[in-house]
Amino acid sequence: MSVVPPDPEVQISDQPRERPLVPLPAEDKERHLILRLAVPPEAHAADTLPLVAGVFQLIDHLSKIQLRPETKTKLKKIREEVNKKIKDESEREKKEEEAEAKLVAKKKAKDEHLSKLSAADQAKVCIADVFSFVRLTDYSQELEKERKRTMRKAQGKVVRK
Repeated sequence: MSVVPPDPEVQISDQPRERPLVPLPAEDKERHLILRLAVPPEAHAADTLPLVAGVFQLIDHLSKIQLRPETKTKLKKIREEVNKKIKDESEREKKEEEAEAKLVAKKKAKDEHLSKLSAADQAKVCIADVFSFVRLTDYSQELEKERKRTMRKAQGKVVRK
């Protein structure tokens, strides 16, 4: 009686295990075959040898496998989508880093400017900053009120039976 561990899993891929930060060119990709098994009891360890031998035969025949055209098309489409997502994420991260660097530089320049001012001028600048913050919070509260008004109007237009 042959005992194969429950749910053996074989994966064939040319994708790296961890998602790359930028899309990889086709020539940089390596093919991987991953065999995942549950560890059988020691008494039945030898029963997995045919499965492992079959995987090695699969490795030998991988280069000869021909995929159907619709399978190739589907794989190509999925790869293009994933590469586009990876590219978009890397661009977004780059923009965020640039924006953060600009904010840091702006804060540093402002701090340098403040340090050169006299104590009275520094107090005036701090008070001006507080007033501009208050104006911004008033503006955001006005936007919130307008959004609520719009939602109420939209709910009033719902037809009731």
